[in-house]
Amino acid sequence: MSGASDVVERARAIRQRAWGRLLVVVALWTLALLAATAMQKAGVAASVFDALRVALSIPYAGLVPGVLVLALAGVSLGRAPVLVYAVVASTAVLSAVFAVASLVYGVWPWGVAPPLSEPFVMGGTIAVVALLGAAVAIRRPAISLPRMGGARAVRPSVAVVAVALPVLAAVGAAVLTVDGPNVSALVALVAIAAVPLVAVLARFNRLEQLLVSYAVALALLLQNTVMTEFLKSGDANYEYYFSNLALSAGYWDPALVVNKNAMLRLTVLHPVHAQLTGLPLELEYRLVHPFLFATVAIGLYAAYEQYFGRRTTLFSVLLFCYLHPFFTRYSLDTRTAFGLLGLLAIVVAATDSDLNYTGKAAVAVTAVFVVVTSFYGTAIILGGFLVVGVAYAVLFGVRESIRPAVSAATAILTVVLTHTWYSRFAGGEALEVIVGATAQVVGRILGGDVSLGESAAGAATAETFSLTYELIRVEFVVLTLLLGFGALFVALGYPPLNRLVPRPIASRLAVVRADVGQRHPVMADSGFYLAATFAALGVLLSGFAPTTILGIERSYMIAGAVLFPYVFVFFDATRTAIRESGSWLVHTVGGRADTRSRISVLGRFAPSEEIPGESDRRPAGDRRSAVFAVGVPVVLAILLLVNGGVVAATVTEERSTQPLLDRERTLDEGEPPEVFHLYAHYTPRTDVAGAGWLHDTRVDEVRVYGSEATDPYPSYFYYTDPSDKRPPGPFGALVRRNATSGAGYVFVDEYSSRTGAINYREGDQRFGNTRFIPFERTVIPDSARLYSAGQTAVYLDRGRNRTLTASEQHAGGQ
Repeated sequence: MSGASDVVERARAIRQRAWGRLLVVVALWTLALLAATAMQKAGVAASVFDALRVALSIPYAGLVPGVLVLALAGVSLGRAPVLVYAVVASTAVLSAVFAVASLVYGVWPWGVAPPLSEPFVMGGTIAVVALLGAAVAIRRPAISLPRMGGARAVRPSVAVVAVALPVLAAVGAAVLTVDGPNVSALVALVAIAAVPLVAVLARFNRLEQLLVSYAVALALLLQNTVMTEFLKSGDANYEYYFSNLALSAGYWDPALVVNKNAMLRLTVLHPVHAQLTGLPLELEYRLVHPFLFATVAIGLYAAYEQYFGRRTTLFSVLLFCYLHPFFTRYSLDTRTAFGLLGLLAIVVAATDSDLNYTGKAAVAVTAVFVVVTSFYGTAIILGGFLVVGVAYAVLFGVRESIRPAVSAATAILTVVLTHTWYSRFAGGEALEVIVGATAQVVGRILGGDVSLGESAAGAATAETFSLTYELIRVEFVVLTLLLGFGALFVALGYPPLNRLVPRPIASRLAVVRADVGQRHPVMADSGFYLAATFAALGVLLSGFAPTTILGIERSYMIAGAVLFPYVFVFFDATRTAIRESGSWLVHTVGGRADTRSRISVLGRFAPSEEIPGESDRRPAGDRRSAVFAVGVPVVLAILLLVNGGVVAATVTEERSTQPLLDRERTLDEGEPPEVFHLYAHYTPRTDVAGAGWLHDTRVDEVRVYGSEATDPYPSYFYYTDPSDKRPPGPFGALVRRNATSGAGYVFVDEYSSRTGAINYREGDQRFGNTRFIPFERTVIPDSARLYSAGQTAVYLDRGRNRTLTASEQHAGGQ
């Protein structure tokens, strides 16, 4: 006994000394960052130290403050979920510190460097790290650090693949930005698509699966951000405007009462990262965000492995990454992405049995702050998610270990912070939108109007002009059915649904559940995950309401973060049910079946799943399934090739989710819907240069007019005055101007020049809802041209030239 006690004491002493080693690493990291910055400023080997500063700054800002917060809470740091917790906690700490500094500066400008200037950001971040480090030194928490020996579990070949995938994806995308061929980008996507099959055939262990999951997520995010040179997709350019507004002013000013200006992910964190890395803001958007958000793959893996087999865990993570909203929307809509990351951190913390109570509290508080200050949509989802979790715990019992990550206190904190934050810093606009949308949904349903035309779900019935989008539509319908049936299969074993199953069916269902439960612990111990499943199904269904504030892509991916493993559970349950039915048939028809008859030919298709926490070696007698081990990776690969635009760029030559992959062919040969779709994701350099010229030479108070449907005037990169317009600044749609509007500039972008028409919206931004007005009907003479570069031009309409009357506006052809 004394020997065992000595071992325990030595282990405790090592853990107690770990905090010292952590502080030494942080101190050396800080000195290296300062030295790289100093050498860069001195102009010594500038390109080398530029890259070194970026390489040091991204993990320093993204991880170090959060790691110190977790250390203070006594969290062991040698586990994968800590990466997600650390990114979320770092985001919360830096956002809060520099937001408070901005509020103080707005009231009392202290006359030195403003809060978001480079010297203050660098000094402030290091000061925050120093204070947290001092607190760790005083508290001396008993923590553990990652073991270097654990890295030996990763085979060198796997490590090379994990590094090569993001590099290949980024390089291939960069080639596209200089008008190079798309071969490298397509090869990168094919290589990423092959990962699940390679992982199965090479039998990746847990650490290798984690590493490759992060690499795949990073590669897909980087490829999309790097190739999108001027952030022209979704809300990215509008998000950039608010980040640039704060960066240009030197502080975040909440006096501009606009929803996005209240989101600290945009107005504080992007400027902080830009100043720390020394990157231009536009490049910071494209490089820093992917490295931090890619940890979502680690978070998903950590959540899934508690309840599902290891192979299902890997496939579910890759399914999430291979669906196009992940790399097309979340790569550039950074507020939505970090809202999802914060929400996921709470799910992981609730399911993390190795996270202590104080650690769960630290993750919950920081995650709630990140979710609320990143995106009001995810804040509302988090509130509902917590309410469902708490209600399920009260009614049916959930083990105490989920508290306080999921508790009544966390739900109250979310509601109070959401209401306070958006009432104070967004003038209640977000809350009005939420209440108004909810009232509209209820009113329309009660009135019997459940049409989908004005909702996000209307996308499921809209004309696509593309075989690729038709396939994607079928893909999402099939996935929804599979995950729905899988979730129902699991839920039927738990209250209250288990009380609704007739006894004869329940007995047969129990046999199937027992078999599936050998590979998926969720069948025997779902606890909190079942409550999360109900909440996720509610989010999924909200996307099909008559109107929505989230959009079907956001709703689907947020729900899918919980629901996707059920797709593979359903496969497993179906296989087991078929096998048991075959055995029953043999027993009934042929009499008493022997032991071999129960292992029918269909039994070969049983998926081989390792139970989480056990050895990677398969148990004796367990058969590897050709369908599951090879068929599923092949299906996943096909999904990425379709979703990523490879099939559209090489086979069908049509619209895709990544039109920049096939930009040159589209410009030369594309049909009108395809060209329109391309320019919704593409801003030519001449348009950016023309907007810069107009910004520098424009006479004040004279408005700028142009096309409307594809955000054609890139004023985001130049205009730094408060504005709630989109595009920001004095911009209006030319087609909506009348003869009494007075003088105005007319900005003709490359798309308008190429099509010979000005466009405007009717409804949402789809080709079928866009109208095109020929140039000659705008009556702008060539003599009024002030500027031209390539196909971009600027005219001055002195007001004598009439544009369109109201009746003429609706006479334009499509």
